[in-house]
Amino acid sequence: MKSKDLRRMAVEKLRGAYLKTVLGQIICYIPTYIAVVLVGFLALISYSYVVGEFPQLSDIEKLLSLEYTVESASVIFASLYSIIAMAIVSLFSIFVIDILTVGYVASLLDLDREPQEGKKYNINTIFLGFSKHYGSIFKTMFLRRVYVFLWGMIVAICSLPLMIGSVYATYMVIAGTATDDIVNAFAGRYGIWMIVSFILTIASSVLYFVKVYRYEMIPMIVAENPDIKTRDAFKKTKEIMVGYRWRYFVVQLYFILLALLVSIITGITGIGILSYIGTLAIAPYMNMTFVQFYLSRTKAEMKENEIPAEVLQE
Repeated sequence: MKSKDLRRMAVEKLRGAYLKTVLGQIICYIPTYIAVVLVGFLALISYSYVVGEFPQLSDIEKLLSLEYTVESASVIFASLYSIIAMAIVSLFSIFVIDILTVGYVASLLDLDREPQEGKKYNINTIFLGFSKHYGSIFKTMFLRRVYVFLWGMIVAICSLPLMIGSVYATYMVIAGTATDDIVNAFAGRYGIWMIVSFILTIASSVLYFVKVYRYEMIPMIVAENPDIKTRDAFKKTKEIMVGYRWRYFVVQLYFILLALLVSIITGITGIGILSYIGTLAIAPYMNMTFVQFYLSRTKAEMKENEIPAEVLQE
């Protein structure tokens, strides 16, 4: 099924219940916003505790120019403290956001099953994961995060020499020591490593997207089968996505471009709230389209595995 057909079906399914799905999306976003605000608050508190005042622009400039004074060292300490705080908040988010995501997808699946006339959107379905099957949902979604993280680490390791070389080159330019002799020595010593790192980064990035796209259907599978075993969920998503990764990317590309358009409009107008409004407006349409992709693939899988009637008669 083509991308435009999936979007058309999504619009039909959302008709009459769109505003309620937006409200459901807001509920899913609330923990994320709380996490971001909390991280920012902890960062300011940690800095004020070390320095005795809120961070000044001059301190940040010293840190960026690598001038390790007492003040800039305090900024570094505050930054490390903030990273730890962000990690703690992220762990908390994993226990909440993933469960809400599965619940939201389940609500869209329910909406898909509703008749076109008089359809009702049950917003309580979003919280289904907290009352039933929490353990199995959490295990599957958490393992998905782990796999995505590990594949991402491969990209990070491959790109590490490239990043170190780029930072060092930038430092030489800022410090004013980028003479021809230094540049030639740097290119001769680290140039080959940076070239190899660049090639490995491109290759590992392609591998990352190929592998990660295998897990894209996990939220839909878990939403439709909350008690499914983790092993079976990963097996099913692999069966759905094999040979259809590129097609799914094409489906996503439309919404990537749509989000980019919202960002451009926000940048031109200077009205920051337009970004949030645009995201909330697009999200239900986007997620329902992804649900339609999942349903189209599962129906195709069922048809492929269906036993012909003549065989049953025999």
